[in-house]
Amino acid sequence: MRFKHVRCYIYIISLCVLFGCGNVDTNNDLENEKLQQVAEDYDAERIMSKEELAEVDWKETILPYMEYDWLGDEHVERYLDTKWIMQLADLNLDGQEEMMVTLPIYNGDSLTYVYTVEDGTVVYCGRIIAGAAYLDNDSFMKQGSYLLSNYIDVYQNEAGEFRYLSGNTFLKGDHGYYQFYENEFDGNHISGEPLYAINFYQDKEGKMIYQYATGDWQKPESEVTDDNDYTKFTQILKSHMEGWERINITFLVSEFRVPGFVDALSEEKREIVRDNIVAGFAMALADINETVDNEMK
Repeated sequence: MRFKHVRCYIYIISLCVLFGCGNVDTNNDLENEKLQQVAEDYDAERIMSKEELAEVDWKETILPYMEYDWLGDEHVERYLDTKWIMQLADLNLDGQEEMMVTLPIYNGDSLTYVYTVEDGTVVYCGRIIAGAAYLDNDSFMKQGSYLLSNYIDVYQNEAGEFRYLSGNTFLKGDHGYYQFYENEFDGNHISGEPLYAINFYQDKEGKMIYQYATGDWQKPESEVTDDNDYTKFTQILKSHMEGWERINITFLVSEFRVPGFVDALSEEKREIVRDNIVAGFAMALADINETVDNEMK
C-alpha cells in the first residue's frame, strides 16, 4: 500500500495549514491586521526582574548565548502559531554546550536549529528535523529500545565517534508514522538524512497495516510489512545501531517559550521577551541546582 493513505492525509492537512480549509482568504491586509491584534494582545510579563538577572552567575561556555540577540537571528523561521523551545546540551562532549531552538510545527516537520560558540561568538551550525520524543510506547511502538528519549539522542562507539538520532511524528487515531533521522555533527556543522520510518494505518476492511520503510517515509527506498509489535523494524534498527551506545547527556530546557510572532511586538515587549529568554534558562538552572542539592542532603 506504500504509505499512500498516510501520505494523502498529511498532504491534505499540510494544504489546510498553509492555505486554510474552507473559504480561503488571501487578503494580506486582513492577515496583517490579525497579526497586529495578536501582538497587541500578547501579555509580555517579566518572569524575573532585571536585578535578579544581573545576579545570575553564568558559565563561560553559556554566557555568549545569554548575551546573543535571538530576536535578531535570521535563521529561525517565524510561524504565528508556534512557540520556540530553547535548550542547551553538550552534544559532542567537548565542554561547549550547543543551543537548540525548536519549532514544534503541528502536522509537519519539527525544525531544530543548532548553534555553538567559537571564540566567544555564537555560530549557527545548521538545521535538522528533530521533535519531542514520543513516549507513549504502548500505543505505537512496543519494542522501543531505540525510541527517542530527547529531541536529539547521542550515541558513541568504542572509537569515540558520535552518531545522532532524531525523529518526527504524526499520530492520529488509527494512522500515523514515526520518522527516524540520522544526523552528523562535527562541532561546527550539523545535517541529517532520513534513516527509517515506521507507519500504521487501517485499510478499507478495517484491518490494521503495519510497515517500516528505509529512508524517507514519503519516498521510501523499500517497504516491508511488519507485525503490530514492529518486530522487523526493531531488528533492522538494532542491527544498524550495533556497536553504538546511548550517552546520557543533560538537556537544560528553558522555562520560557518565545512567541513566533515576536517580530510584530512593540520594542518594549521585545525587550521583555529578550530578558525572559535569559530568565527561562536561569530558572531551569536553578531547578537543576536545587535538585542536586536535595540529592546531596
